[in-house]
Amino acid sequence: MIRLDEYNLIFDYFTDEKNIIKPEIFEGKKTCVFVSHNHGDHYNKKIFDWENLGEIVYILEKDCKADNDIIKIAEGEEISVLDGTVNIKTYGSTDEGVSFLVKVGSATIFHAGDLNDWYWEDELSPEELAEWEENYLRIIRKLAGVHIDIAFMPEDPRLGVHARRGIEYFEKIVMPKRIIPMHFPANAGIEY
Repeated sequence: MIRLDEYNLIFDYFTDEKNIIKPEIFEGKKTCVFVSHNHGDHYNKKIFDWENLGEIVYILEKDCKADNDIIKIAEGEEISVLDGTVNIKTYGSTDEGVSFLVKVGSATIFHAGDLNDWYWEDELSPEELAEWEENYLRIIRKLAGVHIDIAFMPEDPRLGVHARRGIEYFEKIVMPKRIIPMHFPANAGIEY
């Protein structure tokens, strides 16, 4: 979650072990809730419990199942919400769903969802690894030259020595101001 002066941006809510998302955080703020894809560690339908707590817009990747009032979005789409004050552009993923580039006021945030260089060395052939990596690079090259204040990127310890591989490419090609790792169980307070 990112809290700005007038906005809350909540991405891929999964769990809230520290009980940060309380009804009072919605008071006087406009809120966008994003879901990049249908995996259980990115989409918890508890987000709809917040529906009546304030001015909330739900932006879900097109394959996410929901009966609520939501905006469905696919890769390559651009939309504006909350009277044009929040601009959203979607990019692809190397797993499921989409990644989000969000501009609100002077802040630009990128949330990768499951976009990563998933370098599963023990599971894929060298040719498959090269293909997956090139797919990742193709997507992030589209962001080269885009000013990004904060990027949320996977750093999955299951990848072993390759856990930071996607982040390192993203840092070099996109050059965001800050990167916050995701998929990293002990990442509290870590940023690059």
